Amino acid sequence: MADFGGPGCGQRVVLVVAIFCFLGIGTVDAGNDVSLSNAIRDNNGKSFHIECNFTQFVNQVQNSNPNSNVKYHVRIMAGKVPLVDKDLSTTEVSVGKTSLSYDSGIDKNMNKDYQCELSAHVAGSKKVLTSTSEQKFLGIRAITNNLTVTEGDTANLTLVSTVPILCERSFGSCCLDLDLQIGTHRNQLATFTKCVYQVCKDDWNDTLGAAVKNISVIANPDGITDGNTDLRIKFRPLVPSGGGRVKQVFDNVKIPSVPVKVLDHPDGKCLVGGDPHIRRFSNQILHFQEVGDYVFYQNKQMDFDVQIRTWPCGDFRQRRVTCVSGFLVHDGKDVLRVSLADGITLPPQMRRANPWQRLAYRHHHNKLTLTTDVRNLPDGTKVEVERNRFITVNSPSGARITAHHQGVSLGFVLSIPPTFRKDPNQNGLCGSYHNTSSRTLVGPRGRHHHCDQWSRRSPGCRNAQFSESWKLDRNKTLFYNPPPPSKLQRETDQTIYCGCSQDLSQSGNPPAINCSGDGNKSPKGTGPRGYRKDFTEGRSARGQPRPL
Repeated sequence: MADFGGPGCGQRVVLVVAIFCFLGIGTVDAGNDVSLSNAIRDNNGKSFHIECNFTQFVNQVQNSNPNSNVKYHVRIMAGKVPLVDKDLSTTEVSVGKTSLSYDSGIDKNMNKDYQCELSAHVAGSKKVLTSTSEQKFLGIRAITNNLTVTEGDTANLTLVSTVPILCERSFGSCCLDLDLQIGTHRNQLATFTKCVYQVCKDDWNDTLGAAVKNISVIANPDGITDGNTDLRIKFRPLVPSGGGRVKQVFDNVKIPSVPVKVLDHPDGKCLVGGDPHIRRFSNQILHFQEVGDYVFYQNKQMDFDVQIRTWPCGDFRQRRVTCVSGFLVHDGKDVLRVSLADGITLPPQMRRANPWQRLAYRHHHNKLTLTTDVRNLPDGTKVEVERNRFITVNSPSGARITAHHQGVSLGFVLSIPPTFRKDPNQNGLCGSYHNTSSRTLVGPRGRHHHCDQWSRRSPGCRNAQFSESWKLDRNKTLFYNPPPPSKLQRETDQTIYCGCSQDLSQSGNPPAINCSGDGNKSPKGTGPRGYRKDFTEGRSARGQPRPL
């Protein structure tokens, strides 16, 4: 839906109707008795022309002056340039129209508004009757003067050529290349699949009198609250090659640039830390004090899961305080986990110790480790480590986890890109990014829970029944069971987005670009099967980690 100018087109209309309005089809005012046609392809398919129709005007003049001698004069203007300026012959008057072929000035006056004006001089009278047609645009341009798109969303840029793409019969393929130039800061805009689009002879619609090409533009999310941004999509001047003389009307034609306003939309964030407290996507604080493996966040459509593991970390015997001891990220084909308890082997003297003594030993010897359960991270997950205490996991879907190690607990922030908010099938302890205004606690089967118990110390709620509804038994937790092979066809496995930031005017045709939604294809991960990196003590260990 969009607003398009023009008589009779001031309302919001769907795309097809909008194109009709843009082209002036069905919008001629009843008082206009002179009209200018759309471009008309000739029967031989090698050329085109436009027609100025004035039958209605001539009939009105003759009916008003039945016995008078009338001379008619016609002008066809391209902007302010007269391409036709002549007196009409008797034959032309009787036919009721005059035409202008593409090689009579249209080829040198592209991307202009055309208008036809007819005047009648009545013999013996100083009165001059005139009538002017509505303007017709001949050329190629976008039908929207401005695009508005929110970060993470897509918008359609619709280009319309009101001049047909024609070639000599000896040329089998007859197309016009449109090279986009989207050189923006931080690759904030991109197009799907490619930077070069084609408008071809077969795209022409005789009813519309136009060829239409839709280009999907995505506003890449940057995860930063930095306000709205005004950008511009530009096009390389058209350089037609081959096809014959008629195609050369597009030579060096400049498609007007299109302003784009990118509306800021920061990432959704879900935080966990302390003993522990969860700040959900809705900004609601949930006090969570259970022990086990839990679904922190899941999005089945994106094949993305984050699970957490907690252990007692305060008064052991009363279990009043728990902390996050590890988390697991599953994104498509990539699975990795960060833990404080992996690889800790109890010494022989601890075999007869009670569970609390064993837990105290693990607390004392906890260390930050990263484990991957496959030889590579085939979907391109990237991990960054800083000062052996901070880990950042960047997933190929655009999600990010930033974790820090403090004492016997892990705290982390899960950042979800705006593209995730379209999917209603997301849930977990974090809630849904699809509807951040809802403060209702929703369980895995859609059951609604409420904050019946409110904390006196801090604004937040606790509902053990809701928390336990997201607890995973041993058969379902990914800490023990690797996920089945992903059936999701990752967009990042293909050439999906193209930043189009190369200066095409100097470098010619752009090379093939393999890039993702952020404009850069993440490199493949490396590491042997069962690879585990101990970041705390600076040594590596191989093999599957011992479950807690």
